[in-house]
Amino acid sequence: MTRKTTRPRKRVALLLPAGYYSTERELKGVTDYARRHGDWTILMLPETFTGRLEYLRRWDGDGAIAPVSTPGEARLIRQLPFPVVGLSGALEEGLVSRVLVDDAAVGRFIAGYLLERGFRRLVFVGGKGCDAKKRLEAFTERAAQAGATVKSFSLPASASKTSAKT
Repeated sequence: MTRKTTRPRKRVALLLPAGYYSTERELKGVTDYARRHGDWTILMLPETFTGRLEYLRRWDGDGAIAPVSTPGEARLIRQLPFPVVGLSGALEEGLVSRVLVDDAAVGRFIAGYLLERGFRRLVFVGGKGCDAKKRLEAFTERAAQAGATVKSFSLPASASKTSAKT
């Protein structure tokens, strides 16, 4: 008789705020990956859970996926006994392991989309984070290659947070 060996289930915490379109897509990607590549038990912490990352100090898991947005949060996750993958572009490169959108590609794509439709005077509206800066640079560069002009406006931090929710 052949004995079947089973791998232990991986316990992964997902600290993703609910109600955002991008979060729903991230959640789908993580669960699709977990279904195909491993036997995961996923812990979802609610959006309103205060001290979400702080909770991980007491959690006996194998890893976590979370938006890590401040230097204090980056210090906290480096002290944990398991890996944490960040989903935020708010910190400078190298502070945490993370998965991000290619912001330069997004900026080029959007500029190209508008240029293909004949627009030559473009406006870029974004926040003040690293992601907006990279998008603006690529957007402006792509527009300049086509001889278009760009005006840019930065939203205040409070407007960026409230308008990002869809």
